[in-house]
Amino acid sequence: MVSFVEVITKMSNSIKVFPRIKEYEPLVELYPPQPANKFLPDWYKTQTKLQREDSDTLFASSCPAIKDYMLDGIVFPLWSDVEITIEHKEQVTWNVRVGDSLAMPKGHHWVQTHHNSQTIGMKLNSLESLGALKFIPPYYIKTEDNIGLEFIDTFYHFRKDIRLLPGQVETDIWNEVNFPFEFYKDVDDLIGTTIKIKAGTPLILAKPYDIKRHKYEVDVLEYDDKATKDFIKNDVLNAASSYDWTTYRKRFRK
Repeated sequence: MVSFVEVITKMSNSIKVFPRIKEYEPLVELYPPQPANKFLPDWYKTQTKLQREDSDTLFASSCPAIKDYMLDGIVFPLWSDVEITIEHKEQVTWNVRVGDSLAMPKGHHWVQTHHNSQTIGMKLNSLESLGALKFIPPYYIKTEDNIGLEFIDTFYHFRKDIRLLPGQVETDIWNEVNFPFEFYKDVDDLIGTTIKIKAGTPLILAKPYDIKRHKYEVDVLEYDDKATKDFIKNDVLNAASSYDWTTYRKRFRK
């Protein structure tokens, strides 16, 4: 069996994930963060198979804007079965099942809240009296100098229970990262129900970024005949490759 350390080393030399305490090591080994291509959703696998059989239809799985976005980065899976019950408008309870284990030390708050005073005006899909819930993972994250991580909901897995809030963390100097979320469905429709999320579910996607990158400006220009001709030329090249983006891209990125 490949160890947790080996998995992380193969992923990237710049991203290190390590348990908060020794007792969490087996848990993190069971559900380690891995490259996004290890968590392909069923719809993507189905479309990829159909694409091989039908060259005339360009499925969403072949769209580079979707494919490159979805497969680039690291996916952090949920580390335990979780049950969240919306009892009424003023109360929500939760149970992170790994906390029931006698092997786990007591006192770790697997889920915490952002008080509503912290989320004024955000209009999150959560209980007004609550603010927002956030998962507290069993590990810390460390990146190389001047490399941070941008965290994004795993949108293309089309999860219909919760939605993670995006954010950027300078993980080279701050290693504790928590994952706040809102509910997917309207809270009023969830009263009296329990949301169950399975361990191993793709939770959030992380993409490295350069903390010291230059700021960008936007130049809105007048019509440019040369730029249009260049686009037409590139479109011809793409069409000649049967709109296979991988083949087209190789012409420009050696």
